[in-house]
Amino acid sequence: MSHLDSIPISLLERLYPISELSSEHQKHISGKAQIVPIKAAQTIYAAEQHRWLLYVLDGKVTLFADGKEETIEPNTLRARYPIFEEGRLKGHLQAASSGRLLTLDRNLYHTLREHQSKHSYEVEDMELTEIENQIFVEMYHCCLGKVLRLPVYPDVSRKLISVIDKPELEAALLTRIVQFDLGLTAGLLRTVNASLYGGISPAVHTREAISRLGLDNTRKTLNEIASVYLFKTQSILLKKLAHDLWKSSLHISALSYAIARHVNVAHLDRERAMLTGFLADIGKWGLIDYLARKEADFPDEEQAQIVERLNLMVGEMIAAKSLGLGDDMVQVIKESRCWQRLGSGPAPDYTDVVLAARFYYLTTHAPNISLPPANTVSALQRLSLDHNSAALRSTLFKTAQLEINRVTTFLKEKRTQGN
Repeated sequence: MSHLDSIPISLLERLYPISELSSEHQKHISGKAQIVPIKAAQTIYAAEQHRWLLYVLDGKVTLFADGKEETIEPNTLRARYPIFEEGRLKGHLQAASSGRLLTLDRNLYHTLREHQSKHSYEVEDMELTEIENQIFVEMYHCCLGKVLRLPVYPDVSRKLISVIDKPELEAALLTRIVQFDLGLTAGLLRTVNASLYGGISPAVHTREAISRLGLDNTRKTLNEIASVYLFKTQSILLKKLAHDLWKSSLHISALSYAIARHVNVAHLDRERAMLTGFLADIGKWGLIDYLARKEADFPDEEQAQIVERLNLMVGEMIAAKSLGLGDDMVQVIKESRCWQRLGSGPAPDYTDVVLAARFYYLTTHAPNISLPPANTVSALQRLSLDHNSAALRSTLFKTAQLEINRVTTFLKEKRTQGN
């Protein structure tokens, strides 16, 4: 690769998603740009370029992905977009002639984009360390081979196994129990979105997944998941990270449900909102489990940093490649911390719902975290939520707590009866 002193801003303004950055940030990323010369017949694989945004500058390439071929030439509309889409880990390109590719650091782009949204921290180049890259590649191959399994939280596992075959455990309550555990949710979605049950489109919430699978098959599937894939670790740090993640996911999920119910917009299903809220940080759960299974021996601070830095990349990969979810779920994972996101259209979407839920949760449960002023959070505006309304806040948290209580009360009762 060769470094460039700079790239004309007029070029970057035409490239997606770089065009979404401010001029200042475009100048920053242009200073880190690199050029890759390519030879005719040279092959480049998507999985090897996951950290780069690649664009055709000169020559002609053919993209092979999803069983299709696509020719990309300079100065065309297609050339304004990255050769490999975000989250695409399968596929490759082959150069039809010699030429040059422009490469921009994808991690740096996301850092600049987040800075542009938060206006609250110093921008730094984010490059994967050797350990981070190794973890990502291993988890990628697990996703690709359909062998990635996310564990069940221990308390949920023990309690679910003790009641799974009881006739009084109805589908509605079972839905909520599954909805509030990342391992159960992931395992059920992975099963139902397989070719045998998946249908035309992937299941978009837990209730739909149980309906497709059937109650008896659901019980069997969940019993196997809860019995075999249990989160285990001796690390005090990882236990704390797991507990904190379960707690925050639980509340963000329930608040997403409450917000979707309150705004009562036809295209925002409250059950689907609950699922998206719960899966928004699924990358963290995969990383925490990876570190636990590998019994990582590097410092706690480094492990915590890995979980934070790789969360989005791993989360997108799990959602798309392991669970078979659609682009909208990948978008939620990618943008549910972008406080000033513009959205994909004038109507609010599920990312807005999760953003609003996260904002409400953090302002209540994490007051020390620096957040932007409520009147600058676009999701609140698009959903017509008055953050200053104490009555609205009370309504949302009461609705969310009722959903949480449906599960926690049931599980506590069963535990008491079993003692």
